[in-house]
Amino acid sequence: MCPWTFIEGAFLPPSRKAPLPEGQTLLTIEEETFMRRILYDPVAYALIAVAEARPKYPGLSLEESALKFVALHMKCFNTKNTPIQAEKYRANYEAFRKRATLYRSMTVVSEGEVQDETFLQLCKEWEIASGNKQGGVSGLVHLPRID
Repeated sequence: MCPWTFIEGAFLPPSRKAPLPEGQTLLTIEEETFMRRILYDPVAYALIAVAEARPKYPGLSLEESALKFVALHMKCFNTKNTPIQAEKYRANYEAFRKRATLYRSMTVVSEGEVQDETFLQLCKEWEIASGNKQGGVSGLVHLPRID
């Protein structure tokens, strides 16, 4: 539910990317200007994704789940990723997203007609997500080195 979905024609405001002052580069501009130029769009889209997904990863608080979700979203949709990095970050993001929204799926399945295979699959995914060795969050946030 985005606020602009209720107002016809509403959209996310465009980022304010004024031209750099003469003689300055991205390395020499002020922090606030840098953040507006570089981070405005990725952070805005990540926050919208958090609002839509409402993640709650097993074993993490709501704040930690939201922060990890934002981090993975920004890594996944970084335009400077190589194709290999983009693919791996996309897989990590999708795995985190699926596990962080399991609470909704399990509630819906358990309240309706119990479909044994679906419910067992969700339970296995929950065990992986809440286990420290196999499904920890750190494996999703950091990519292994590619040599």
